[in-house]
Amino acid sequence: MALDELFNLELLGALEEAENKAIGNRPRQYYNAQNVMEGLTICPSIYKKKFRLTKTLVQELINILAPYMSEPTRSSSITIKTKVFTDLRFFASDSYQLDIGDNRSSALSQPSVSRCIAEVSNALNQPNIKKRYISFPDNFQKLNEIRRGFLDKKRVPGVVGTIDCTHVAIFPPPSKGLYPEHIYVNRKGYHSINVQLICDSDARIMNVNAKYLGSTNDSFIWRQSVISTYMENLHDNGHTSYFY
Repeated sequence: MALDELFNLELLGALEEAENKAIGNRPRQYYNAQNVMEGLTICPSIYKKKFRLTKTLVQELINILAPYMSEPTRSSSITIKTKVFTDLRFFASDSYQLDIGDNRSSALSQPSVSRCIAEVSNALNQPNIKKRYISFPDNFQKLNEIRRGFLDKKRVPGVVGTIDCTHVAIFPPPSKGLYPEHIYVNRKGYHSINVQLICDSDARIMNVNAKYLGSTNDSFIWRQSVISTYMENLHDNGHTSYFY
């Protein structure tokens, strides 16, 4: 072994020894999972980055979802609050379920994380909850309010929504599933669902269409959507100054 290699090994050893001493002399920090979730141990900006919502909105969401979720039982002591936080962390991090379970703010097994995600997602998909947060204008007063928003903020007249599709990646489905596996593959080569979103001038989502597989063309999704039919009816009835 060359002298410079020996020197580097000795240097690395000395650095490791110094780091170990520094860590050993440092007082250990213990984290209470409930405190992390409550935001008691992190500042509001980090809390929002961690869960993508403010503490107030998270609590509001927990209160809204609670009637549609199961309380802790003998077989499962996971609280509704922990389930919601676990779900939010999963959506915010775009990570694997095992990593979310190992996170210090949840500390759950992968199967438990999977069950939490399923239960919270089912609650979020309750019709009255979806309509509370995602609704398309159903009268001219609401449409005109959105038009004014685009005119005031973007200086574009007549616009009542911005539309685009985004690919949400998924694990490859079973080869013997409802649809052939290959039609989930999008033009970029990975499996996905092609989701159409329509937003107002404040980037608030007004409509979601997540029924189509990754290989589906954006224009086809638009032509098949109820909003496309809605806009066609507006124009057929002489209201031709409303655009997407």
